Amino acid sequence: MKFLLIDAIEKHIDGIGPSVADSLAENYKIDGHTPMTKEGLRHLLSEFKSDIEKTVTSTFEKMRGVGDKEISTEAVADIGTVRDGSKIFESFLWINPRDKKGAGQPKFHPIRPYPEFELPKVGCGNIWMLWHFGNAEKKYGPYCHITCLDLCLKREVVQLSKIRKVMDWLLDIAISHNYIGQHEKVGKLSELEGRRIFILHTEISLKNCLGKII
Repeated sequence: MKFLLIDAIEKHIDGIGPSVADSLAENYKIDGHTPMTKEGLRHLLSEFKSDIEKTVTSTFEKMRGVGDKEISTEAVADIGTVRDGSKIFESFLWINPRDKKGAGQPKFHPIRPYPEFELPKVGCGNIWMLWHFGNAEKKYGPYCHITCLDLCLKREVVQLSKIRKVMDWLLDIAISHNYIGQHEKVGKLSELEGRRIFILHTEISLKNCLGKII
């Protein structure tokens, strides 16, 4: 559609420019004098063509559809900080094109926009640690705070939902075995203690599996 509009501009503006220029030269005067020649006015109007093409192109760039390969997010304009106990994480100001209710306004998110951030494809133990403790290297807070409106891609939203279900299931098991109190948060523990809880859960799972096999 963008190229159709530009093509229409190219076909018609060349004809419009001279006619408008002739009309201005004949009818528009200051103190009885024509301020510009017909040739000057035609040259001025021809420059509008380039400006219009740039405006149309820019507008369509901003209206690009949201897909896995074509994401229309604004660059990170500002970085804030979030304190979680003694830990400090960054928050990032950007526009999520999936946030239809946001009216195109930038909001702070715990992560950077795609493709700078993608949910990691790592083992369950590493996800457990990221979920509760975040990524200190990239200054991301605990991934458990990520919501669907922090993600640009629908497939990432689906993946986040699956990860959340698994993490909630693991936490329920940890609580049922008294590895952690019901009202305690894994993220408030040390990372060593957090990893120990996951290891204990893995041992229980292995014992249950071996018990069923034997």
